[in-house]
Amino acid sequence: MSLSILDAILLTEKTILRELEALAELRAYPSAELVLIRKEVKAFKDHQDYILLKSGENKKLDGEVGTPSEAGTASSADNSGGPVGANGALSGEEVTLMLSSGYDDLVQILSAENKLCERKLLMMGSRRQEEEERRVLYMKKLARAKAQDDNQARDPASFRNQRF
Repeated sequence: MSLSILDAILLTEKTILRELEALAELRAYPSAELVLIRKEVKAFKDHQDYILLKSGENKKLDGEVGTPSEAGTASSADNSGGPVGANGALSGEEVTLMLSSGYDDLVQILSAENKLCERKLLMMGSRRQEEEERRVLYMKKLARAKAQDDNQARDPASFRNQRF
């Protein structure tokens, strides 16, 4: 499941890059959208820290150790045998428990990041569409002004065509 979320995040980020390239071709800088994205990224990082902090507290409450390297140093410091066996390796059940609790946190974080990427894509896509519509309207306005100018130039009553 986490690999499909990673694939979705990667695909969305590539699409965001294409939207940014299209905006660059239009010579438009999405400053307002970038401000909103920065705020959302900050909120995402706060949420990620909360999940990791909560996960770390749960592991401490359950008596688990955060990483295998921490487990090795804790075991060698007090020789209690704790989560590390006699040969310095974690048992299969302990590794499975650590990975499964970490996997749930990883999936939760990746899901939040995927939602963030989708919101970024929506903002950039909307900005590009607005910019393209604005350019089309501008081109129509120029064409109307040119047509009006051409009609006026061809008008025999116009003093523009006469020489004095």
